[in-house]
Amino acid sequence: MEGPPHERIVTAWADITVRTITDDWEFIVMACDGIWDVMTNSEVVEFVRNRFAQHLEPRRIAQDLLYTCLAPDTSMGGLGADNMTIEIIAILGGRSFEEFCEKCATDPAENCPLQLK
Repeated sequence: MEGPPHERIVTAWADITVRTITDDWEFIVMACDGIWDVMTNSEVVEFVRNRFAQHLEPRRIAQDLLYTCLAPDTSMGGLGADNMTIEIIAILGGRSFEEFCEKCATDPAENCPLQLK
């Protein structure tokens, strides 16, 4: 408990990044380090886009991603045993959810801007 919050092992010191949302953004994934310890940015984007292409709701996609990252045996700690929180926000941009899902199914992922976590 000594020292400033950003130097402690466990802290509520937020890592905040400000970005300008443009028309080419499809979704935002906000997640804690328990997710990023297991998957890379690219893996998360591919996972989420593939499931939007299957017309799954963001809530279901988040649940599937959590189960994918969860360690089969958490008694020993390690990857998939950390706390995990995730929020997936679809940016419809005036489209219907169905149109949004079709865009994820047809546009190649390399056209998506990949932001750093």
